[in-house]
Amino acid sequence: MTDTNKASAHMKAKLQVGRVNVAEYSRALHHADIPAGTPVEAVFSPLFWAHHASQFHAKDKIECFWDDGSQEITLRVLYASTVEAIVSPIGDLVVHDKKEVGANDTYEVIWAGPHAKHRVQTKDGKKVIRDGFATKEQAEDFRREHQKVVPA
Repeated sequence: MTDTNKASAHMKAKLQVGRVNVAEYSRALHHADIPAGTPVEAVFSPLFWAHHASQFHAKDKIECFWDDGSQEITLRVLYASTVEAIVSPIGDLVVHDKKEVGANDTYEVIWAGPHAKHRVQTKDGKKVIRDGFATKEQAEDFRREHQKVVPA
């Protein structure tokens, strides 16, 4: 086949009507709060999604965020049934740096659950200074500033 024949064959190839849609109509975007301490390998197991697989469809995306803010990853659903979902990563695992708390600090940052979120409290745990921080980094920043204002 000559170059002109190849070019004309290439120009005749067209995507059929109805094969391009608005993404919101073609797939769903889900958000998953992964319990802190769950290894990333676990989210790739089809049975990890057993309680939620029935709401997934092929091509859906799942944004996975760990409760403690330590990491996140976006997954693509390749197959979903009523009891399992086969997923594949889109992009890389993002691991957020954990800022170290000094040994002589009076306050600490902990994960207090999905309602209270990240919390700044005294190291003995007797007094909550403030909670409700979305990320551990926000709580650490507040802890450092509070440590400056209210010395031990």
